[in-house]
This record gives sequence, C-alpha cells and structure tokens, in this order.
Amino acid sequence: MKKLKSIDFKALFINHGEKFGLAAIMMIVLLALGGTSWSRYAGTPEDLDKKAKDARQRFTSSTGNPWPKEKAESFKVVDFNDRANQLFAGLGLSRYEFSTPLTHPLYRKRELAREPDYQPVEYLIAHAGHAILGVSHAGSFVDPTVVDSGTGTVPESSAPTGPGIGFKPSSPQGAAGSGVTGIPGLAAGPAHAGAPPMRGPSGGGAHAGAGGAHAGGMYGSSMPGMGGATSGVAARGVRYVAVRGVFPLQQQMVKYANALNVMSAEASTMFELLDFVLERQAAVAGPNPWDSKWETVNVESALEVLRESSDFELDPVQTGVTDSVITMSLPYRLLEFWGDHATHPNVRDFQLKPEEMERELKLQEKLVEEYEKAKLQSEPKVKRRGLSVGQNDLRQMGQEMMSSPSAAHMMTGMAASMMTESSGGGGGAARMSPAEIKQRLTANGRLLLFRYFDFDVQPGVAYRYRVKLKIRNPNFERPAAEVVDPALALGAERETPWSNISMPAVVPTSVNYFLKDVERDPSRDDKVRASRPVASISM
Repeated sequence: MKKLKSIDFKALFINHGEKFGLAAIMMIVLLALGGTSWSRYAGTPEDLDKKAKDARQRFTSSTGNPWPKEKAESFKVVDFNDRANQLFAGLGLSRYEFSTPLTHPLYRKRELAREPDYQPVEYLIAHAGHAILGVSHAGSFVDPTVVDSGTGTVPESSAPTGPGIGFKPSSPQGAAGSGVTGIPGLAAGPAHAGAPPMRGPSGGGAHAGAGGAHAGGMYGSSMPGMGGATSGVAARGVRYVAVRGVFPLQQQMVKYANALNVMSAEASTMFELLDFVLERQAAVAGPNPWDSKWETVNVESALEVLRESSDFELDPVQTGVTDSVITMSLPYRLLEFWGDHATHPNVRDFQLKPEEMERELKLQEKLVEEYEKAKLQSEPKVKRRGLSVGQNDLRQMGQEMMSSPSAAHMMTGMAASMMTESSGGGGGAARMSPAEIKQRLTANGRLLLFRYFDFDVQPGVAYRYRVKLKIRNPNFERPAAEVVDPALALGAERETPWSNISMPAVVPTSVNYFLKDVERDPSRDDKVRASRPVASISM
C-alpha cells in the first residue's frame, strides 16, 4: 500500500496513457474474433435481387400494399430518382446573368475564329413588264407595237425614221456625251467610245435637262424638245421579269465580327461577294401549278443585253447600296423609265430624287478619278463573277478608299473638286461635303440591293424566283492555329441560304383576244335544231 501511495497516477497516465488505450483495443479485438462464428452466405446475388423485386411488387400492387385502404394513398411508393438527380445537377443561372458585361478587359485574349452564320437575301420580289431598249446598231426608234411583235426586235426597214410623240430623245452624242455611262467590255458601237470604266446611274430626270447624262443632242429639228438624230441607235422590244431583293449587310457584319473576333470595320473588309445563283420555276397546268423543277437562270442572256445597250440609265439608288456582282445596270429605254422595277420598297431611304442624280453622277466620276490616281486596285484572291463582267464596283472602290491611310485627304479633294466645278458652272447641285461623300459611298453599311432583269422569258408564263449568294470564305487560307477547326480554312467560297420564294410574276402575252360583237340569226331556232349555230361571234 505504501508503494501504491507513492505512485503518481497522474504522471503515469500522461506518460503511458496511449499504451493502456492500445492494450484495451487489442483485448476487445481478440474477444470479438474469438467469440464470432464465421460461415459462408448460403444465398446467391440472384436470390437477393429476386427478393428485392418481389418486395417491390408487393408494395406497388394494389393487393400487396400492407397499409389500410384509407392510408394506402398516402403511403404510395413514389420514384424519387428524378428529384435525387436534380440535387446533383447545377442550378440554371441564365435568368440571373447580366445581358451586358459590367467590365471589358483592355487586352482581350484572342479567341479562335469560327464559321459565321450567313444571312440570306430577304424580301425577294418579282414584277413582269415589257420595254423598248436602245441598242447600238444602225436604225432608229421603234413603233410601240414592237413589244407585241413576238420577235423582240424590229427590222431596220420597218423602223420609223423619226421619233413620235411620247418617245424619249436619244442620240449618239447624248449616249456618250457624259463620258461616264459606258461599260468597258460591254461596249458595242460609238455610244461607248472613249467612255471611262464606270457603271451609269437611273430614274426620272436621267435624260432631262442640259446638265444631265444625255445633254448633248437633246433637242433636234424633228420635234421641239423631243429628240434629235437617231443614227447608230436601233430599237429592241423585250419582255422581262425584274427580280429584286435586299441583303442585310449590317446584320451580316455583326455575324462576321462575333465569329471572327474582329471589329466591325475590319469585318467589312473581309466581306466580298463573288457570285449568285438565281433559280426560277415556271407554272404548269394542273392542280399544282408549281410542280415543275427549279432551273438555274442563265446570266449570260442579261449580260448580252447590256453589251448591246446603246447607253445606260442613271441608277435611282445611292452608290453605297449597289454591288457590281448582284446589282444589274439599267439598259437604256427609249420609252418610259424603269421606275419601281429598278428599286425595292426596303431601300426607299436610299433612293435619289431627280435633282440628286447629277450629284451622284459627278460623285461617281470623281470616285473613279481618285481611285485610279491613288492606284488602290489590287489583285483579288478569288475572281468575282455574277454581273461584275465589265463593271466597276463603286462600293468596293469606296471601301478601299475609306480604309486607305489617305482617306481623309482624298475625300476632301473630291469635295473640293466637285465644289469648284459646280461653282464654275453656275450651280450648286453637285456640291457635297466629305461627310456626305462618305455616307453616299457606304450607305452606312446597312443594305445591298439585289437586282436582276430576266429577259429570257416566255409570254403568258408565270415565274417565281429564289436566289442565294456566293461569298468569299473569310477564313480562307488562315493558319490552322487561328481557327477552331482546320476545315474552316478550306474552300475559297461559301454560300448563303436560299432566299424566300418570290410571288409569281406573269409575263405579258403577245396577243390578247377580246369579244367584239355577237350577231344572232333570227331565222334559226335553237330550240328546234340545237345542233345548228344560232349566232356569229367576232373576236
């Protein structure tokens, strides 16, 4: 006892407590191992699975539910797997996210370029009509019946020798007098001799006034105010369907900027139209008039008309909404003007008034002059087709001038030159500020006008159209490290989706029959002998 009293239990527990604990654990383990009876499970996994299925069957069946009927509905077995999965799924935060970033990094990480979404031509419309065009051959004006002659042309021997009332004046001097309406590559005859490479503009007033595109030879001796000599200009009657649509250029540039990770100004330089595919469908007899196949329109027929045209109308829309690939020039009409068939309802904001056409014509002259002086033209990577044969793309010229380092200097020079010439001529119609010149050449990059005249049509037939554009691939020949997929850099061209299908346009017929009179024979009785004719009908 004396020894036990002398032991310091507190110090002993602190120094050797872990040993006592380990010894106690070992004793419990030995007792558990010694007192446990070990044996194999007599059942199989299939037995366990069968028992679980049987139990589930008993609880889910109407007769196996152990609960009383009044409580069975409250304790029905419910599958909570879907709710359990929702616990592990992430919460949708889209409803709570900001639509606009609160901050924008100064130096963004360059993301890989993607394939942009291409926009189709919108609001495609078609209207049919007939016109008398001036062609560069020996001859004169044509009688209005040329349109209904069936051949589309008038022999020189049958063409009238002088203009009649209601005809528009035209002369070789007037056709080439302005010096800007000729199209190189489309020229045929003296009307285009010496004309610089420029596509002429259209509308009411394009052929009126001493300062217009046809100032020379406006008034001759045949009739006061009705036209002069007509040598070298023949008439040709044609039927046509005017197909127009609008390409949403501004929306396309937004798609480009987002997919290519560039600014809008840089995206506009990557956009280039190369060609278009226009298809038409002719109505056929039967319950389904549009059961025929779509056929591709041959653009060569329209280019042939442009080559034979003696001159070109002034375009009634601003230069910035036209493109030489998809916007067809306006052949010169001896009668009337193209009017609404040359424009589109969605480009009303960019239509020109008659008094503005002289300024637009002068602007195009100065644009070509400054463009050739600066020698900005470069060899394109992909050849442009469509309607661009022999036409200068004034919109593309304007874009290249705007993107050049000396853009401000050239715009100021153009404005000063136009102001000087207009002041010297005693009028201020052609004066334009540099800001106005820029707005006219770009049209704020909103829309492009698709315009095509289908002359290869048959009288009395209804046609409807659709179109898609071919665009230069913005990722063409781009390094594989800069695109999300190396396949995006393959292929020089991309296609837009098809446009909407236009409403049918019925081409005017050659001959129309009308009831003239009906003469009844009183000596014949249709009640007695119904097989005999009782009336004579004249058409």
